[in-house]
Amino acid sequence: MNFLKSKPMYLAALTAFVFANTISAPTHAADKKIEIKIGSVTIKDTVHQWMLNFKVNVERRVGNRVDVRVFPAGQLGGIPREIEGVQLGTQQIVMLPPDFFVGIDKGFMVTSAPGLFRDLRHAQNSIHDPAFKQRFFKLGNDKGIQPFGIFAGDSAHYVSRRPIEKLSDFENKKIRVFASPMERLTMKKLGASPAPIPLLQALQALQRGTIDGMKSGFSIFTSFKYWSVTKHLTRTRESTIAVMAVTNPAFMAKLPADIRQILVEEAQHTDWQTLAFSEDFLKTNQGKWEKNGGTVYDLSKEDRAELTKRLRSVGDEVVSDLPHVKELFGILKTAAAKY
Repeated sequence: MNFLKSKPMYLAALTAFVFANTISAPTHAADKKIEIKIGSVTIKDTVHQWMLNFKVNVERRVGNRVDVRVFPAGQLGGIPREIEGVQLGTQQIVMLPPDFFVGIDKGFMVTSAPGLFRDLRHAQNSIHDPAFKQRFFKLGNDKGIQPFGIFAGDSAHYVSRRPIEKLSDFENKKIRVFASPMERLTMKKLGASPAPIPLLQALQALQRGTIDGMKSGFSIFTSFKYWSVTKHLTRTRESTIAVMAVTNPAFMAKLPADIRQILVEEAQHTDWQTLAFSEDFLKTNQGKWEKNGGTVYDLSKEDRAELTKRLRSVGDEVVSDLPHVKELFGILKTAAAKY
């Protein structure tokens, strides 16, 4: 089942949800141009492409009523500062994987559970399932955070100072991961130690030997030219890295109703538009890595089976004592089983 078939019905429900959360707020003056600053810490990747697509899509519909400005590569600050900027209203949108918001609500970690999705398109259909997405987009609303877009940006892989060619090579390695319980337990199951250091410090940490490896998406490794530090990349595809477009409920509340609806609709449109880019980008990144002297390793059939066996229970174990997260994870698993 493809979610695109139910898009109109879902957009109506999502827009109604946004209106319900903003109905009593004062609005921007009708003659004042609305500035929307979108920030991310990466560049020339799927996240950057989403931002560029969103800018074109929104401005095409609203003309000069809105000025969408794109700030990639941490131009608005590091990850904590950009999240804070959205909460304080100095920045209107930030693009980040949900795991960076687990300090606000642990429910944000469910999309990164290993073994949940077959590929990017399966992940996209699942996270866009209305039953899951409506619940997921409510997370953090009482703390100045309102997700309103999400797409499957990449699959998880590893770069390492020494080759990881078999599952046992993970043992006793210090691996940079997202700072979430899901990622920490994954490393434990692999016999490695999690090191949740900031993304913008990871390349230098790998170069200095502070960490032995890093888990992230192929696009991060190519965009930041990790081949200048290591030539070893291992594909495991154990999980999907989703990326959210996050704004502030107070900002959305002040917008004219038609602008607010357009932002919601175009975020949805851009999510699917960028998925196609993500799929193509994932294919081209291996060639780019190898062209710059890198080697790509795949685990053997036996090791992949063992990897799946070890990581199969990670999601359920992590959410077992978190009732609202457990419920949300159950909804996502049900959605994943549909597609």
